[in-house]
Formats: sequence, C-alpha cells, structure tokens
Amino acid sequence: MKKLYEQDVTFDFVTYRKFTLIVNRTRLSVFLTLIFLVGYLLAAMTSGNTSWLLNILGGLAFMFLFFAFYTVMIKRTYTSNEAMQNLAVHYNFFDTYVEQTSSLGKTRFDYTDIYKIVEDKTAIYLLVGRQQGLVIPKKTADEPFNNFIRNINK
Repeated sequence: MKKLYEQDVTFDFVTYRKFTLIVNRTRLSVFLTLIFLVGYLLAAMTSGNTSWLLNILGGLAFMFLFFAFYTVMIKRTYTSNEAMQNLAVHYNFFDTYVEQTSSLGKTRFDYTDIYKIVEDKTAIYLLVGRQQGLVIPKKTADEPFNNFIRNINK
C-alpha cells in the first residue's frame, strides 16, 4: 500500500502533559467542579457569616491546589517511565491505517479503531482508547496533511 504522509514526533514532557490533560478532560472537569463545590462548602462552614465571595475564593483555592497536585502527579508519572522520556516516534499514514514506530516497537492502528479526534492549537490527537492515542503535531505549512488527519475516520 502506498504511504500518503509521514510525520516524526518527539514525545517530551510538554507533549505528554497535554495528551494526559486531553484524554482526561471530561473526567478532570467533573472532578474539579466537585472539588470546587467541596472547597466552597468547607469555606462556607468554617467562615461563619462572611461573604459569598470569600466562599467562592475558598472553593477556587481548593480547586487550584488539587490541580497543582494533579500536575505534579503527571510529572512524576512521566519521570518514572524512562522509556517514554523524549521518545522519538515515526508515523506512516496509509489509506486505511497508520503505523507508529519507535524504539519500543511498531504498532498499527486501522482508522476504524479511532473513536475520537481532538484538536488544539498545536496538535491533533487520534484517540484509540480512553487512555491511548496518537499525538500528531500540526504542520503549519501543510494544510492538506492537517485536513487529512482531521477527516481520518469520516
């Protein structure tokens, strides 16, 4: 089969962090909302008759602390897995599948296996599972490639 596109990616900490936040976006949003509510209620219960603004600030502070803790956990996970640190990955895109090659091995994903495509300013994420996916940096000068990735499973 003829190769249509290829792409090289270095899986550094910034890429890992963004990918982790992308795949956990929905759960993290719900959890941060619950953390805010708990913080709000704790501030309201402990502050007596202070203003609602102080209670909201208490909730936000509680939420911020949790998110800071979560970011530290992402960093700890990344640094504990030496095989993932600055991993060089090469993607080959074909008509019906993509191949991912790195020092860890070679994997093939059919486009029908991709259940969700998420895009941000710098990358397109092809999710093949709840915690697994491919990170494809956007090529600023190659809009046909970006459109190919966006429409990969349509």
